[in-house]
Amino acid sequence: MYADFSLLYNVDNPNIKGANALAKSLADDGVKNIFAISEYSTGQYTVGEFLLRNRIAVADIDHRVTVCPIVAIETGVSTIPSFCELVLNGSRYVCVRPPYGSFSNETMVEFKNIIQKLKLAPIIFNTERYIAMYDDKDLNRLLTLPLTVYHFSANSLNNSEHLRIANELTLANKRVIIGRSRAFDEKEKRLSPGKSAKRLIDYLEVVNVKFYREILGLV
Repeated sequence: MYADFSLLYNVDNPNIKGANALAKSLADDGVKNIFAISEYSTGQYTVGEFLLRNRIAVADIDHRVTVCPIVAIETGVSTIPSFCELVLNGSRYVCVRPPYGSFSNETMVEFKNIIQKLKLAPIIFNTERYIAMYDDKDLNRLLTLPLTVYHFSANSLNNSEHLRIANELTLANKRVIIGRSRAFDEKEKRLSPGKSAKRLIDYLEVVNVKFYREILGLV
């Protein structure tokens, strides 16, 4: 089964033994596409400094884990030197975190630069976070970006509004990916998906295989 599981860590704390132990346990259980995630913000370091700290932080991480920087979308971030080095696994995809609160004109400029000038495809992790956070106008801006991949946690699709939007994105031929964790296993009846959510998840898991092969270089 293709799934993903995200591990958050801070590049300033190179001791990620706990996250690495969890990653190894998940990989041993057959979970694929495990991402170790750290957020890059322009106020912290240059891209080079961040990547160096990142390499040190994950030096001993399990080889089955994909290191995944997530870029905070801030004014000017798309024009910083070496931005393209923040892509996922040498692909054309870059994981991004839109601003919390609102999707402004400045935010739209950054996305346009990333997509049109840098020729990269953004991946928005946990799209469900922004559904309640943004007003209708801002949400429409977010969900109509070209070449963008929308990631939802599987648990979130038990919410009818999240499920509706994920379905609409799929029907509009937008790329939607689903993240799963062991807590969402069907054996866990308390967290098992409703029928409508499960139909979408089952469909997307098949679609996601191609996507993960593309970004992770799987054969």
